[in-house]
Amino acid sequence: MNKLPIPHLLLIISLTLCFSLCNGQTTENKKYDYITIVAEKIRPRTIYISYNAEKYEQTKLDSAQDFDYNGTIRIIKKLENEGYEIFTNNLAFWSGSMQSNTYNYFLLRKERK
Repeated sequence: MNKLPIPHLLLIISLTLCFSLCNGQTTENKKYDYITIVAEKIRPRTIYISYNAEKYEQTKLDSAQDFDYNGTIRIIKKLENEGYEIFTNNLAFWSGSMQSNTYNYFLLRKERK
């Protein structure tokens, strides 16, 4: 039987330990409040916000420039000050065509106390 080189063995042990610790943290029974934000991508003049599936609003912005996300960023910063964090978004995905992906999507969450 071939023995694994020490670096490979250490890597396997480290990864096993990391995965077991990560899984241990995610199995806790935490409850979260969620907010979704959807903003037009090219000229963000309207932002759609859903608060924990209880309240929905459309916010109009005065964005005159293409790709001006200052209004969206201000809303996200305000929510971060309230304890929310961005959980996921679609900013890392690029389809090659702006018209096939015309909205920026953000999911924020805050642990319910």
